[in-house]
Amino acid sequence: MCGFRAAAEREGRCPEGPAGHERLIVGHTDNQGDIDANLALSQKGAQAVVEALAGKYGIPAARLSARGVSSLAPVSSDAGEEGRVKNRRVEMVVR
Repeated sequence: MCGFRAAAEREGRCPEGPAGHERLIVGHTDNQGDIDANLALSQKGAQAVVEALAGKYGIPAARLSARGVSSLAPVSSDAGEEGRVKNRRVEMVVR
């Protein structure tokens, strides 16, 4: 959470940011469970972050977009709990 909070505070200090750059908020899950349920869960997590960025940090909602990708982009193996924890995350991509 510390990394997210620092990034959100930087964004909030300069909410207009570079001209034309949208922030894509991407939610991820591990591979446990049904893909459709994980897609919905990852979308819900990304949307919650969008709402926090707009509400708490003042980043214009029009510049934020939430996308859930389930377990389609893992950063670690889902074979053990340690890897699954790393895969359950939300990332901000500037595009």
